[in-house]
Amino acid sequence: MDRRAGASMWLLHIGQIMATSALLSKNLKPSESEIENKISNICRCGNYVRLRKAIRRSAKLIQKQGAQDGKKFPLT
Repeated sequence: MDRRAGASMWLLHIGQIMATSALLSKNLKPSESEIENKISNICRCGNYVRLRKAIRRSAKLIQKQGAQDGKKFPLT
């Protein structure tokens, strides 16, 4: 296996994390089309379904934590 392939996947995941953070900082209840538009990286691993589930789960956890802390959203 080419080591450069692993490096490119690492960079792709960083981009997905940053895009998810930007999306959830503005909208904790994104629609499927909003997620698709904001998280537009193309990946060979094909984990798109799991990524979308993780984004929705993260939004719920952020909302729950904010409710416990008495914070308003979006977080800044």
